[in-house]
Amino acid sequence: MSEEKKNKATEVAVTSGFAALANAGVLNDATEDLAGLDLTFDRIKIPAGGSTAFEIPDGDSEEVNMVKEIVGVILLHHPAYAYYKEKYTGGLNPPDCGSFDGVNGTGNPGGACATCPLNQFGSGDGQSKACKNRRMIYVLMEGELFPMVLSLPTGSLKEFTKYLKRQLSKGRKLNQKLVRDKMIASETKMNQINDAEHQWRLLVRKEIRELNSNPYILNLKNGLYNVLEDTLTEHTAEYYSTIQLNVSYDPGADCPRFKQFLEESMGGDMGQVKLIQEMLGYFLIPVNLAQKCFVIFGAGGGASQNCSWY
Repeated sequence: MSEEKKNKATEVAVTSGFAALANAGVLNDATEDLAGLDLTFDRIKIPAGGSTAFEIPDGDSEEVNMVKEIVGVILLHHPAYAYYKEKYTGGLNPPDCGSFDGVNGTGNPGGACATCPLNQFGSGDGQSKACKNRRMIYVLMEGELFPMVLSLPTGSLKEFTKYLKRQLSKGRKLNQKLVRDKMIASETKMNQINDAEHQWRLLVRKEIRELNSNPYILNLKNGLYNVLEDTLTEHTAEYYSTIQLNVSYDPGADCPRFKQFLEESMGGDMGQVKLIQEMLGYFLIPVNLAQKCFVIFGAGGGASQNCSWY
């Protein structure tokens, strides 16, 4: 690697918060401190049994942290095939036959994985494989020196393969890209979906006072019209409105026929015409600061009935 590229890689690692990738001195010190010791990486537990969060060991205690998503850099991934003659019940028991390359198995029966009868669909329960195919992913999270291990189950391999294909088709290696692992769709159960929906409702739910908070703003088809300021602004996600009038604001629009009707109905009294216009405008906003009741009366078939219709 050229010095320029090396410096650039170091700069990216440091500024992105993954400084351990660039700090060779720290890595060398860690290697010396761990000499002769059997080092194992902490494992990330995938959501199961109705849970919607990953379980990540806390390095400072025996507790685990529950997180909805994992953000980190994938340093390495490889197959992890395991066959147990007796049903696996958990723990650190080694498999009867295993493979870390997905090509050759070690143990009993061993041999080529592709042609092994235990690695064929239908050899296990139902139509599954007796040999369980998983993928070990080593994820380095921000601020950490050592990666954590995420063991992808068989049902998640298809989505991971798609993701890997997308990155490789763009000329990217996984350890060059910050990835965000969400809950694995194929592992999601109905109660997890219901829980996610409930959480979404909590996120989008608003207090009554947040809805239509400014009574002098009219939600129109082409924007938000402020009655007091006589301004029209674009719709925005920052203003929550539940009512929209099916009209567009046009500052150059006119209504000569309506004006003529008002003038004729009020006998040419422009004071009354303006009062009717103000009254109709007052009806557009949800306030009653005037504390007035409007009663329109007159002969049948005249202006009072037509004004009521308008």
